[in-house]
Amino acid sequence: MAFRIKLFEVNVSGFPPVNYAAASRGKAIASAWRDYTHAYDVSFKEFLKRASARRAQEPEDFGKPIIVCGQPGYLVTGVYPNPSGYVRFARDDEDYTHFSHPADVEAA
Repeated sequence: MAFRIKLFEVNVSGFPPVNYAAASRGKAIASAWRDYTHAYDVSFKEFLKRASARRAQEPEDFGKPIIVCGQPGYLVTGVYPNPSGYVRFARDDEDYTHFSHPADVEAA
């Protein structure tokens, strides 16, 4: 059982860098491509020519153990500005993140 999410900074030529929480560099780039294709029609192959990714500096609380709805999880909040106020977290051995209402989250 382990926290698998890491923080990656993805750079796309002509745009400012964006942080993505993902289990691998490839998954971070794939997420960036899906976001990019909302505005631009480009193949993944072409996107790879414009994009690069590297590990980003993780916030102090990134990966901190928490309890969400009575079950263990790890804090990911702080990766993206989140005006909704919801807590972003991951569970053990998962490659994706979830959101939860702050009232459902407590310290581990």
